[in-house]
Amino acid sequence: MVMTNLEGLAFDPASTPEIYLRFAEKKCGLPTGKAYTTPEALLLVELCGYDCDRPKLTYQLKKKFFKSPEKDETGKAYFWKRENVLDLIRSLESMRAWLPIHGFHCHKMRSDELQKGQDSIANQAAFVAELATRPSRELLSMLVTTLQEGNRKLIALVLHDRLGHLDDHLQRN
Repeated sequence: MVMTNLEGLAFDPASTPEIYLRFAEKKCGLPTGKAYTTPEALLLVELCGYDCDRPKLTYQLKKKFFKSPEKDETGKAYFWKRENVLDLIRSLESMRAWLPIHGFHCHKMRSDELQKGQDSIANQAAFVAELATRPSRELLSMLVTTLQEGNRKLIALVLHDRLGHLDDHLQRN
């Protein structure tokens, strides 16, 4: 089915995951056509505006919501082909697993989902403001001990803002 967007341009909604993935690959500089690692696949999915961390991915794979990617020779790590990432994106789309207030998906959200997203963003902003008052040593300790991936990302963001890349500091000393 072909539709038209607000500018009157024709597009096929089924091609949207492909467009999102192309954008994400360009954004993070990953080459197309190669197999991705699981962290790379999760980064691509996040850049496409979907809420998926390792526990959610494990759940999706366990429930067989999409075809599992092939594993490496050790049988422990996945090789994520482009089609596997697209399958994950389609699965997340069907579950409405969007990141709060992400530009790719706001137009699909109901008013209660938008409100929940705005509340989530406000809570994150308050948490980041509170983190900014803490000393770097405490933030590093929190980064190591915090179990929630979302909080770890926010702590890392504050540390990055304050210190830049930690690798840069380690190389200078």
